[in-house]
Amino acid sequence: MPRVQPGKHSGRYGSARKHSRALWLAAALFLPAVPLQAQDAAEQGISLLGSVRTGLTYAPAVQSERREVLKSEASLTEARSTYDPSLTLSSGYRKDAGLAESGSNRHTLSSSLALSQRLPSGITLAPTLSLVRRSTNLEGTTAETEGSAGMSIVVPLSRGLGSRNLSRATRNAARQSLEAEQEQLVATLATSAYRTASAYWDYVYACSQLDLAHLLTQSARHQLNATRVLAEADQIARLMVEQADAYLQQSRASELSAALALEERWHALLLAMGQDPADYPVPAKPSDDFPVPENDFPAGLPSLETLRRAALRNRSDLRSEALATAAAATTLEGYRNEQKPDVSLTLWGGYGGTSAGDEVGDYFTALNHNIPGTSLSASLSWAIEGGNRANQAAFQTRLAMLEQRRIEEAALQRSVGSGVATALSSVRNAAALYRLNLVSAEAYGRLKEGEMKKFRMGLSDIFNLQTASNNLASADLQLLAAKKAFAQAILDLRMATGSLVEVTDGSVRLTSANLVSLPTEEEGRP
Repeated sequence: MPRVQPGKHSGRYGSARKHSRALWLAAALFLPAVPLQAQDAAEQGISLLGSVRTGLTYAPAVQSERREVLKSEASLTEARSTYDPSLTLSSGYRKDAGLAESGSNRHTLSSSLALSQRLPSGITLAPTLSLVRRSTNLEGTTAETEGSAGMSIVVPLSRGLGSRNLSRATRNAARQSLEAEQEQLVATLATSAYRTASAYWDYVYACSQLDLAHLLTQSARHQLNATRVLAEADQIARLMVEQADAYLQQSRASELSAALALEERWHALLLAMGQDPADYPVPAKPSDDFPVPENDFPAGLPSLETLRRAALRNRSDLRSEALATAAAATTLEGYRNEQKPDVSLTLWGGYGGTSAGDEVGDYFTALNHNIPGTSLSASLSWAIEGGNRANQAAFQTRLAMLEQRRIEEAALQRSVGSGVATALSSVRNAAALYRLNLVSAEAYGRLKEGEMKKFRMGLSDIFNLQTASNNLASADLQLLAAKKAFAQAILDLRMATGSLVEVTDGSVRLTSANLVSLPTEEEGRP
């Protein structure tokens, strides 16, 4: 495993605290709300893992994607509702005046119960029960009740039959779309972690840059004081005092610019975390510093092909695209089925019975009394749509959508290998730059100390001292930029290989190691 030395911030913004606890995001859907407290942040500082965790909870992109998952769940529920049974219960009363032979009124009471169940195969089952009682108000007559029970079966013979009918395809596509959105949520969580961590490193860089500017201002002030002492002793010209004072003012201006950059980076970090900068006017102390490569780097760094295979295995955005393409293909098959002729066979079987009597029980006994036998019927229907243009247009639309999905999926797959190669090169390049700039900064530090001693002894002038100070400041900034580049390169490689967050059994796991260490061959999904 390639070794990376984690950093601890030790400038004017305080010491670091270790954060080794893991963050578990149950089912990749809901995170525990951990709001950032303004007073705590200002007093205790802000960590890399804490910033990322807050961003995973409150970042607008994450919250929006969670809503997309809920919408996909609702779409799946709606698609499944096609196969929900439909129960209809009806009853009615009718009075016909003077229709009976005696001129009396006829009373008709009817009740029916119908159930309709559509099966995934496209077949519809519809059992029914009905009762009709007729009576008159003439004395000596008895109410008569007719009852019937039956079952109708509607079998589509072409359109709507089989595993590829539109309703079934819509349901299956909705399930695939939900899985795609769940994978996209994981990808969005990784993107949020990447953006927040990048904003955190920008903020750490701004803090360190302000520290360097402050040290340069202090050095310029010491140079001015030393120049005044030498000028009062008539060892150097008083013009040198003006030169030293001008150098001090220039250093102070650089410090003011660094302070403004710090405020800008603080606001950018808060926005990445989903927070309002107005609620946190005082920048917090960063408690984590840049990770740096150890001396044996890049020993143990996985090969490019290994990292490419890991990316194809781990990337949630790739999985999401593949599932979305599969959903589009499933939907297309449903619309292909809709282009077939609309031919259906309806089968019915049932019986009828009668009963006489005015009691309540006599009303229901018609279903099992005086049954002469069973009735059967069959009918064939064929609906002809002139031109069938609507179904053809719908099919062409879904075909174009599927082709678009395939183009996007192929483009993403092609970019994976290139992204991994670029990120791996960035890691190696940033590590090499760090080592070179570290040697340079140490050398310029020794030169500046030697020049300061010579100046105090009157063996050098203010120009040489200022040149040495500027060279050291430039080397320190280059070293700081190299540290930031290495930290950013780690994030880039983690993002490119899909190992910034870990997915295990439907849960997303994030630790500080995912943010500051290089990926290994074993990491990621099995």
